[in-house]
Amino acid sequence: MRRLLVAVLAVLMLTLGAQAEPFRTLLLTDDQIVELGGREMGIQVQNIDSLFVDDADVLSLIPYIRYGLFEKMTAYVLVPFQNISSDVEDDEAGLADMGVGFNLLADDGSENNCSIMTTLELNLPTGDEDKRLGDGDVGLMMGIALGINLDPDTSFIFEGRYEIVPEGDDILTYGIGVVHEVSPRLWFTVEGEGTDQEFDGESPALMLVGMTYKGFCDVKGLMLSIGGGTGLTSVSPSGAGSIKLAYSF
Repeated sequence: MRRLLVAVLAVLMLTLGAQAEPFRTLLLTDDQIVELGGREMGIQVQNIDSLFVDDADVLSLIPYIRYGLFEKMTAYVLVPFQNISSDVEDDEAGLADMGVGFNLLADDGSENNCSIMTTLELNLPTGDEDKRLGDGDVGLMMGIALGINLDPDTSFIFEGRYEIVPEGDDILTYGIGVVHEVSPRLWFTVEGEGTDQEFDGESPALMLVGMTYKGFCDVKGLMLSIGGGTGLTSVSPSGAGSIKLAYSF
């Protein structure tokens, strides 16, 4: 089943491509293609209880840049920094594993109310594995996000991501979200994300409620997204918060 999913994702990434309308989410893939030659710079801050370090909080600071490489493709680079605070182990902080990837977009939904976003990302072992800041090896993530427009103001997002881990079990992550446009500059979002990893016989899942505001501080191209949420199972993070500031030019 896993290998079949990998094959389907690979075929989709090679065959799809078009423009799309923006979605601004914090857990799920943002299916906005930067215009050809355009740039988007931003930073996202996340605070999520760790699943892998007991009694620990993980604060992530993730600067990124996206560039309109082709009309139908955006390239991006993620440079995450993490601070791990633990009551039972040493606190650690530093550069985590970087990500370099591409977004390829399908139908924008103008004819069938359905858009498709694909992602291919290479994870580089820039984080110190001994400090729990990285995996210690190159990884590959493939994803696909399906957007369904119920009406001009409300859309559903369904997403699946498959991460190939060279020295461990591959990870399947899935999510669903709702984006509702209150005004041309304001969206409310509800997102849920889970994984096939198991801890004590259960899989973690997280729900996040947020909002996105365009033209923040009356600056054209500046967008603010903020959200908070909680875990949905006994092995999930007890809480999570995220804020993202992005500027397109």
